[in-house]
Amino acid sequence: MKPKPRAMTSTARKTKPASAPAPTQEVMTLSEAAAFLRVAENDLLDLAVHGRVPCRQVGSDWRFLRDAISEWLRGSADEVIDADAARAHMLSTAGTFPDDDDLKMMLDFTEHQRRTQTVGGMRS
Repeated sequence: MKPKPRAMTSTARKTKPASAPAPTQEVMTLSEAAAFLRVAENDLLDLAVHGRVPCRQVGSDWRFLRDAISEWLRGSADEVIDADAARAHMLSTAGTFPDDDDLKMMLDFTEHQRRTQTVGGMRS
């Protein structure tokens, strides 16, 4: 004869462990982000390479957070990072050191380093 299960009291009841909260920031690939934005992948890749859209390069792949992209869309055009404008500003202040003969060489070297830097063992 099997023993009867005992009735559980309110203090003895087992409770389910709390489930982890759902992530609010979905990670998207280049193609998923392009579909989300309804733009061509090549156009989004160009924005990513030039730092004009929030993303990260992981090896040779690009990753985008849905929330960051949505926030970027809500922002003003003035908030977009413009690498050409930043470089122009840097060069405009370069004239403040007219006696620095190595400035152009240093700028060219820095620009070359940024273009060829590696991320996770892969060239960016």
